[in-house]
Amino acid sequence: MKPYVYQTLPPGDRRIRLLQLLPGQGIDDIRCNISNYTINIERPFGIYEALSYCWDQADAEFRYLDVTTNLFAGLRQLRDPSLPRTLWIDAICINQNDMKERSKQVTFMATIYASAQQVVVWLGEQSKDYNDSGNVCRPLQYIRDVTKTHVELSGNLELAFRKVLQAPWFTRVWILQEVAAARSLSIKYSDEEISGASFTVGMQELWKTTAGNLPAWIPMITHLMSWIPPAPSVHMRTQTLGKAPLGNLVEMFHLSDATDPRDKVYGLLGLTSDGHALHEMQPDYTRSWKMLFNDLIRCLLGKNASVLTWEDKDCAIITTVGCVIGYVQSASMERVEVSSRHFNDHTRGNAPVLSICWSIEQYSKKILENDLVCLLEGSTYPTILRPCSDHFDIIVIALSSTPQICIQPRNGNRSRDPELFPMLIPT
Repeated sequence: MKPYVYQTLPPGDRRIRLLQLLPGQGIDDIRCNISNYTINIERPFGIYEALSYCWDQADAEFRYLDVTTNLFAGLRQLRDPSLPRTLWIDAICINQNDMKERSKQVTFMATIYASAQQVVVWLGEQSKDYNDSGNVCRPLQYIRDVTKTHVELSGNLELAFRKVLQAPWFTRVWILQEVAAARSLSIKYSDEEISGASFTVGMQELWKTTAGNLPAWIPMITHLMSWIPPAPSVHMRTQTLGKAPLGNLVEMFHLSDATDPRDKVYGLLGLTSDGHALHEMQPDYTRSWKMLFNDLIRCLLGKNASVLTWEDKDCAIITTVGCVIGYVQSASMERVEVSSRHFNDHTRGNAPVLSICWSIEQYSKKILENDLVCLLEGSTYPTILRPCSDHFDIIVIALSSTPQICIQPRNGNRSRDPELFPMLIPT
């Protein structure tokens, strides 16, 4: 069989390819057609479904259109025995060897997913685990029914359930905007399938009943799923969903996996509310990781920062200047409180105490008492640093929520006046 040869997409905006998955069942060969399509943002949704899945390991066995074994199994489960099914699948519908096309398609990835009739999440194939009655465990059914009936999560059912949560899909960076952009979501695991709403409610309930004894990224994923609108009526006219500042997204999701390290940045752009970040960080797969990482840091910390990066590392040495706002007095999963004493030579004895509180997201690094909160030159938001022997570690690169500021004068009366410290208020 000759390999498939991609034809160049026609010029114009929002031009994509669609895969028509032809009918079949069981071990029948997978047959499909590929055609061009233009997304019409005036329509509530397009004529296709979008697949969200894990690419599998880079060295996985490839079959036919350079399809990994995980996707091959997914296509078998997704096809209908009688009717064609129209899908958008990145590994097939984007020519991955054409860097120019790949860069352009990634710029409106959020639009592609937002314009789909629904987003189908493929978690992979499940091994057959049996419950005490000798029946095959159905972990998605358990998640769906957890709010209706009491079923003890133990034994093989617990094993099957945890296998679901260990699916590589959950740690993949691209799923963030794929899920957040979805008008409707369906979760598929082997031959099981439930709605995204049922999955979200079930996982939130399990998180409460298991006292948080689940992977730490579960609340993040269910939070993203809760962004799905109740009715598909919003047109996707921009390239981004505008959910959070880029610094917040980097902090929450920089540990996510990606086959290409550049996707750890590009996979977040569809979610950011920072217009300047979108302008400066346009996807370009001819740009090296070293250069992209350098640009990301300077975008977040200001152009005056001197940044040293490497092609094979995800760490950097940063030289910059700034001022200390205060020290972390206390921190929890929801908020961080900072205490500072501002004075000059004439008011040293009567210095007021400045108390600043930020609501925070679930960051990957734990904020500790006495960490420094600084405003670096050229940065839009404060940064949390931790003093080490000969350097500072960045704990939170951007505290982007609007702080609550209280001033405690020497007479003990507290006042709140954010206008006294406008440099702390995001604009």
